[in-house]
Amino acid sequence: MLKPLLYIFCGLLMIPACSDAPTKIERDNPDDPEVIGFALNPVQDISTNILEDKVIEVVWTDSSKVPTNYILKKRIRASDNYIALDTLDKDTRKFIDESGEFTKDTKYEIISLRKQESGEEVFSSGINSEIDFGNLVSPTYTYNADTTAIIFTWEFDTDWPFSFIVTTYDNDLERDVVLDTLSNTNTYTTPTFEKDFQDKFFDLKFFVSDINIDLENPYERYSGLYHILDFIPEISNIKVINEGNVVINWEDNSGFEDGFQILRSQGLNRNHAGEPEVIATVPSNTTSFTDTLNPIKGYVEDENGGEYLYKTYYGILAYKNETKTGSFGTEAKFTPPEVSMNLGNTNSTSFLVDWFTSDRDKIDSFILQKSYDGINFNDYKIFDKLSTSSWEQNLNKDGIHYYRIKTKTSKVSNVIAAKHSISLEEIEYISYPGIQSFRLSDSGDFIVATKGSRVRRSDDKKILVLDTNNFGVVYEGEPTSYSYTGVDIDENNTLLALASSHSNNLTLFNYNSKSEIFRINDVQIFDIELDPTNKFAYSNSLYAKVNKFSLSSQQILLQQEESNYYGDPKNISVSPTGDTVAINFLNKFKFYNDSLATIPYPFVDQPYNSSNGVKFTYSGKLIHSIYQYNFGVILNLATNEYLRLQSSDISINYDDTFLVTKNSGTNRNRILSLVNLAQKELIHTQLVDSEIIQIEFLPAKNQLIIVTSRGIYKFLVQTIEQWHEFHGDFLRINELN
Repeated sequence: MLKPLLYIFCGLLMIPACSDAPTKIERDNPDDPEVIGFALNPVQDISTNILEDKVIEVVWTDSSKVPTNYILKKRIRASDNYIALDTLDKDTRKFIDESGEFTKDTKYEIISLRKQESGEEVFSSGINSEIDFGNLVSPTYTYNADTTAIIFTWEFDTDWPFSFIVTTYDNDLERDVVLDTLSNTNTYTTPTFEKDFQDKFFDLKFFVSDINIDLENPYERYSGLYHILDFIPEISNIKVINEGNVVINWEDNSGFEDGFQILRSQGLNRNHAGEPEVIATVPSNTTSFTDTLNPIKGYVEDENGGEYLYKTYYGILAYKNETKTGSFGTEAKFTPPEVSMNLGNTNSTSFLVDWFTSDRDKIDSFILQKSYDGINFNDYKIFDKLSTSSWEQNLNKDGIHYYRIKTKTSKVSNVIAAKHSISLEEIEYISYPGIQSFRLSDSGDFIVATKGSRVRRSDDKKILVLDTNNFGVVYEGEPTSYSYTGVDIDENNTLLALASSHSNNLTLFNYNSKSEIFRINDVQIFDIELDPTNKFAYSNSLYAKVNKFSLSSQQILLQQEESNYYGDPKNISVSPTGDTVAINFLNKFKFYNDSLATIPYPFVDQPYNSSNGVKFTYSGKLIHSIYQYNFGVILNLATNEYLRLQSSDISINYDDTFLVTKNSGTNRNRILSLVNLAQKELIHTQLVDSEIIQIEFLPAKNQLIIVTSRGIYKFLVQTIEQWHEFHGDFLRINELN
């Protein structure tokens, strides 16, 4: 009976037991919001909408029925903490923020709240949402070529009223400066500015509000550039008129410049040339410049005499006020001319130096250089491009004057040298190649020469007899089928003494009748020389065997042989008195009397292992020899004193006053050196046109026979001093003890 009554009572009174509160049994369920430790779920989502001018609507959704309130929070800056904006009832799902306080980092956070029966408050974790202010859409910029103003246009894909600040880079301050501050527009035109050659950068920096503006951290940015690349002058061509005149042409791509600067650098290449220098400034609207300030260096000589080709590079700068733009590195293409020189006319008081060039049109001027030592040259005279020579007169007649020529760009020419002294004058020449060796007759009126191969002496079969007075050929032929290693002449009896080491025989031949007088066979023989009477002949061999022949009895009179000797055969020489015979033996002079008995002589051994033949001078006072093919020794037989000099052949005149040598290794044996023997002074050098084979003074004249690979010369020692060409101090003369 009680149970129905309670039900009715409750139904009538609506006591709390009849509310929506969970029953005791329900509270035992973990999802019961009143249970201890109940965790409140966060709202499902939150978002923002832009309503109008800086008004934001915050909306969220939540399917939970247990929250009693919502707490909405806001963070304006990224560094801020969230601050509660409002506490909203459980049925509210949006909030309108009209504060206008926003940055690009502003966020909202919503938290669910439940107030328990116990009075305890349970909070959910928060979820947040930033504001989508929109993206920058279709930004563009152009600049007006006339006014220089830059026009920006843009859009955002929302209606948010952005503030923006316009900055430009200040080159003097080296930082951005604020140019303008505006808001709520989709276009902007920069202030106009004077055109110059400095890049101008403009930045539009967009901000969602004016709160805490950070120029380095805008919401969006858009940059525009006034670019100097459009105005760089360009070199169109460089024309080298000559080494002193270069024309540079360029395109003027600006039209507003104050002027142009011409740049230039010179070096082995671009890197070596280094930084260019300004060589000229020209007015605005100019498009051409002619460089006449030594525009082409060409070959430059270093301190060691080496020559290096320098190149020239140009550039153009357009300038306006303090700003510039341009380009650099265009090479002026140029091949320097070649130059050479020689000594022209000479006389006792003056001489002419001539010069030549491969391309006179390239030349601006000639620079004649001079030296007194042949090493250190200085600029001496300047000549115009049409000049070809210079007369040199009133010069100091002591010493040597060295000259060379160059242009501004060429390599230096060959060196010529002039000396005032006795010289050699060519008085006869005959073209006759192939002569290998010769001997003069006693009077010097004839020479007899062997002719054949330079490679094999076994080919020397042809004999030439030449009149030295007129260079007429007296005899030319092959007396026998043998080849000859030694030959001498008896001009009075028109006889030739011919020695053949290849056939081991001596032949006496009459070149007038072209007949053989006699032949001695089976004799060791190499060279042969007649005595002053022409009645006897002396020979030597490679075994150092010396023979004395009687030409009248046609037999060997005497023999002398050095035991245990074998060597390279050398020439033999008979003294002018006929009482002494000399050979080279073990690289020292070996003397015999006319009976082939050894003559003791206190001359020490020469410390050299290769020596050619020996020869008495015409006076009989001196004897000389060549060793190692490059050095000579001259021995004074009376005093035992001797000289050593650099030479590959020696001849001394009839009274021992002049010495002539040929110098090996220099110009392929083409240099003759004339020496004053008493003073040991080099007084003249002479260059001949081909390799010198042999040299001999005539017996009673200061005349010289020179045999070269091309022919035979006769020179006169010109005793009148005058200017002549000097071919360098190639001769070294040293006193020996």
